[in-house]
Amino acid sequence: MYFKYPELLFALFLLFIPIIVHLFQLRRFQKEEFTNVRFLKKISRQTRKSSRIKKWLVLASRLLAMAFLIFAFAQPYLPASSAAFKSNNTLVYLDNSFSMQAAGPKGTLLPAAIQSLLESLPKNENLNLLTNNEEYLDTDAAEIRNILQDLNFSATPFEFENLKLKAERFFQENPADQQELVILSDFQQNSEFPVKPDAENFNYRLIPYQPKNISNISLDSAFIAERNLENIILNVQLSTSASIEDQVPVALMAGEELLGKSAVKFNENNKAEVVFTLPNNPVNNGRIEIEDNGLQYDNELFFSISKIAKIKTALISENSNSFLKRIYTEPEFDLEVFPFSGIDYNQISDSQLIILDEMEEISPSLSLILQKRMNEGAIVVLIPSVNAEITSYNAFLRNSGAPPFEAFQDQERNITNIGFDHPLYASVFEEQVENFEYPTVQSYYSLNRAGSPVLQFQDNAPFLTQSDRLFIFTSALGSKIANFQQSPLVVPTFYNMGRMALQSREIYYEIGKNNTIDISVTSENDEVLHITSEEENFIPQQQSFSEKIQITTSEMPAAAGNYQIEYKNENFGCLSYNYDRRESEMNYLDPGNLENVQIYANIKEYFESTNAARQITALWKWFVIFALLFLIVEMLLLKYLK
Repeated sequence: MYFKYPELLFALFLLFIPIIVHLFQLRRFQKEEFTNVRFLKKISRQTRKSSRIKKWLVLASRLLAMAFLIFAFAQPYLPASSAAFKSNNTLVYLDNSFSMQAAGPKGTLLPAAIQSLLESLPKNENLNLLTNNEEYLDTDAAEIRNILQDLNFSATPFEFENLKLKAERFFQENPADQQELVILSDFQQNSEFPVKPDAENFNYRLIPYQPKNISNISLDSAFIAERNLENIILNVQLSTSASIEDQVPVALMAGEELLGKSAVKFNENNKAEVVFTLPNNPVNNGRIEIEDNGLQYDNELFFSISKIAKIKTALISENSNSFLKRIYTEPEFDLEVFPFSGIDYNQISDSQLIILDEMEEISPSLSLILQKRMNEGAIVVLIPSVNAEITSYNAFLRNSGAPPFEAFQDQERNITNIGFDHPLYASVFEEQVENFEYPTVQSYYSLNRAGSPVLQFQDNAPFLTQSDRLFIFTSALGSKIANFQQSPLVVPTFYNMGRMALQSREIYYEIGKNNTIDISVTSENDEVLHITSEEENFIPQQQSFSEKIQITTSEMPAAAGNYQIEYKNENFGCLSYNYDRRESEMNYLDPGNLENVQIYANIKEYFESTNAARQITALWKWFVIFALLFLIVEMLLLKYLK
């Protein structure tokens, strides 16, 4: 038994006062003898004895009444467990990712979890709640109820490491003896939840909500497989989490117009592909649809196909049969070739990609134009000549902030290191290639510093490096100097340099990623570009150049769909956004195999068990009752006991 106010127990010493009074009575008795009255003497002795018993009983009842009253004021209680003595802090995480759209035993997982929370929330306590995209800390129960009733699905997936960092920060700022992270989730395997999470700083309490049916069909991706002057070949990829024998209809829409319809059958790997052939015309507000009772967010894929904006390309070269003419072709590139002695500076001033192919000298006037175009967003590619005038080269490189050339190295080298993470090769390789037929060069220039290397020799010296908008080769590419022209790398390298000169629009972008898009407009400094839909209108991060505006989107827009590009109240086409498809993988962890965690069937069971462990039984009422009882006993003794 414990006391809320144990200092009041010192009042028990006051019980010595009635004891002293009873033991040392101030009243004295005088003995009187009567003659021949033996019978009366006997009665007198008996009366005196019964009086003494009555006094002791009254004393005892009075002492007990006072003692119980003192105990009642000290407020005694009995704890259910040691947890009752510890301060507690609870953080509840509710997974509202798209995977919680699956159907469970009590309906859709997220509404079932919300309903369970609403029924179990402590009425007079504040709650700390996390979702995938919001934080509600130290929020009262009434507000939490309103938040839960309006909670929607989030495109942000459940990631264990991200949640752990948030929880650690919260518990560091709000320390307590007992800290618990309560997780309500379906525990998909892509959440990377560890088998044995570190429970040193706080305890993990898991409440799994997992679907009863793991069958789900997903529209994974779409891309243009081929585009010629007449047709566009659109390839659509689908997958399913469980084997399906029946064919699945797929509809291709543009707004409310049906462009095509097909049916697909999944193979033994649960994959399928459908191909649509469309006229080579722009498609705005495109949408691919399927019908499926699994997750709902992946039943639509939004897309838009814009008119090809030709990239103006200037090639300064004396080689009439340059391999670059076979790379920069229609309809994506508008190539103009200029000899060294016949450069049209007006044409170069409008070009978005400029290639210097083995010029022996870079004149100051050309250098100024190149620097101006790079500042305006153009890409310049420098391929040095074996007989280059290094002084003119280095003057241009230094003015451009690029590493200058040093000594000419007349020795053979293999190009062995590929920058797989560089934007030039981001979509070229499915995996890092080790068994590769390496290109070679017979001579090259060493650089003062590496810059941002793209391709390197075996000693990590750069063969191709990037400095902002300038790409620098350290070797000539003629067939007598290097065999890079015959390498599989040559086409993606130069083609993607051209693509970087004008970030042409993809048919769709992924929400939550940094997407850089070039919009071909003649910009004005005081005007901004808007991205709009029926529900949203926002201004993306943007940078203006003379012939384009480069925009960057990441967190916005928040919802998948088709959006319009507006500049000065004019429409400049359509942008489409889709959600990440990771949530479509219906693979789940078995919480029973995890360690350092405690699992509950539902949130109600968790709150009941924690409340029971922290329950305190107050005893002061019983002590008041006993005090009153002994006061009554005292009055009865005084009245009826003779």
